[in-house]
Amino acid sequence: MPFVVDHLPGLSRWLVQGESPLPALLEASGMQGSRITAALIEGMERHVDVLDAPTVYALVGLIGRHCGPIDTAQVMARYGDRLVQRIPAYERDTWDLTDMPTETVGGLARFLYALMGDIDVRIRWRAAHVARRLARLGDPGVIHKIVELYGRTSEPSFRKPDAPFYWLAARLWLMMALDRIAAETPSAVGRHGQWLLEIASDNEFPHLLVRSFAKSAMCRLVESRVLVPDTTQRDALQRANTSPVRRKKSRKPSRRSFDRYRHREHEERRFHFDPLDTLPYWYSGAVRQFADLDSEEFLNVAERWIVDHWGVQGEIWRWDQESRQGRFSDYSASSMHSHGSLPVLERFHTYLEWHAMWCAIGELMQTRALAKAGEDYYGTFEHWLALECVTSPPLWLADFHGSKPFEDRLWFAPKENVNAWVEDVGNDDYLAELGLVSDDGTIVVGGYYDTQSHNFMLSVRVETALVSPDTASALVRALQTADDSWDYRIPPAGHDLEIDAIPYKLMGWLIDVEHELGIDERDPLRYGVRAIECRPSHKTETALNLKFVHNDQARWVDASRWNTVFVYEAWGDNRGDEREDRLRYDETVRSSGWRLRADKEALSTFLNEMGLDLIVEIEITRRNKGYGYSRHDEEKTKQARFDRVVLLRRDGTIEAAEGRLGTWTASRP
Repeated sequence: MPFVVDHLPGLSRWLVQGESPLPALLEASGMQGSRITAALIEGMERHVDVLDAPTVYALVGLIGRHCGPIDTAQVMARYGDRLVQRIPAYERDTWDLTDMPTETVGGLARFLYALMGDIDVRIRWRAAHVARRLARLGDPGVIHKIVELYGRTSEPSFRKPDAPFYWLAARLWLMMALDRIAAETPSAVGRHGQWLLEIASDNEFPHLLVRSFAKSAMCRLVESRVLVPDTTQRDALQRANTSPVRRKKSRKPSRRSFDRYRHREHEERRFHFDPLDTLPYWYSGAVRQFADLDSEEFLNVAERWIVDHWGVQGEIWRWDQESRQGRFSDYSASSMHSHGSLPVLERFHTYLEWHAMWCAIGELMQTRALAKAGEDYYGTFEHWLALECVTSPPLWLADFHGSKPFEDRLWFAPKENVNAWVEDVGNDDYLAELGLVSDDGTIVVGGYYDTQSHNFMLSVRVETALVSPDTASALVRALQTADDSWDYRIPPAGHDLEIDAIPYKLMGWLIDVEHELGIDERDPLRYGVRAIECRPSHKTETALNLKFVHNDQARWVDASRWNTVFVYEAWGDNRGDEREDRLRYDETVRSSGWRLRADKEALSTFLNEMGLDLIVEIEITRRNKGYGYSRHDEEKTKQARFDRVVLLRRDGTIEAAEGRLGTWTASRP
């Protein structure tokens, strides 16, 4: 220790950078913490004139590592008191220490559950991801503690004590997290199976979405055989969140819409419902799910939940009554729910309206008939409910987000002059977009992405279809003479542009999947990624004996040999909680998009068995400005769009309108 005192300036020279030998020397000394701290304090006192401020702070941190608990508590108490005295009394927060958890698991559970009830939907999603990852890491203790918090309707310690706690949102996001965990790590929630069944069957709190996710989680536990229900439980699970009333044909919607509600005078209502967005979009859609329900009756039930069950009084719809004004902007679009969308930041008034709608539906469906739809699934109550849940269950949209491919054009700006780059597209660029410059044994058969910064933009689209070999060359030449690539389309399976008239055949083999984003649209960790945008058609799946699997990546495998035939990759660099207007002048290169890759060997075998070739369209768009640009930049903006149609022949050659370009089955040298 005397050596440390004498040579402290030299020993601590690189302590700030983490490269000093001092911490390791102290650990190796075997001295008690009190001896070490005394030596460091003496050394700092002796050499105070030569130690700079960053090193002093680093040494204080090092002393903290070796302080005993009593010394640490005394320092914390003194310093904490000094900080408190600097805060005016009227601005100080106070806590009920008896309400604070005394162990780590309970404290973390309270913290996460409080965040699941945040006014910012993106924060709720982050908390749900934390719960899910704890389960994946084999640490379900926090999950068990969060489940115990389900009944809390107030949170004075981990939330603003004089503002409402969004406990309804906390319950919903907890159920969504448990549903995802039940599909992914069922053993982490298996012990809560009976409790989930009770939530799914709870008519005292008939929140349709909460019960739906609870039922789904229970079903996943049964499917994984983590839980083996008895006959009584199976019957209860089947009845959960369903209507016991026979469905009826819907009557004429004379009083089943809120389109003209804004023109009425309803001063007698105890709660002010938003007539611009809530009633015509949210509530009208809910009322139409019933066969003969009057809109006023629905409002009565929703109002009863808000006022009588939840005890909300007063003109909370007014801005001056919003208790968290600091987290909103009066003109912020993020708090709006126009045309039935979900807001990013929920005002208390909007939060109540949305959850009251789900409780009203759950209550009414126990006594009122749901509307009877046709034989088609679309238009049914189940279809409507599915649209309000996660987009692609059991997966979350964030599950489809993967690593950005390691290709220079997705990471870096063009090296050459950007104006020259805009117009310089050659055959190598087209082949690169098919993935033929790599040697991973796959080829891109569908995709769309864009890469941009403030200074440039690159957009690429790839579409493919099956084509008859004898007439394919003529089709390629004809399409390449089109003035605009948007005047035609390489069709997906089932499209009106498919051709099947001997000797002409142009048939889709992939499906363009259209999705209406569900409640996970606001998940910032999806990074703009949507559900699967393109996948093999049913005929293609049958011909190749494909089975869809998702193990951190979407794939289609040969069900007999389990080798991968198709891989779906999606990526994005922009979080869902970033403001897009701040990106306009950002020179950081960002990319987002998706690709469907096919195994070359499997594709070659498939084409030979079908007796067809593959026609491919590659569209490349380049611009010397990224994102949105103002009218002041319009004269300087330069954009060019290039479109190339080629054939992937069964014999492995690549053919364009002017002749052979190379091969696609062999690896490039």
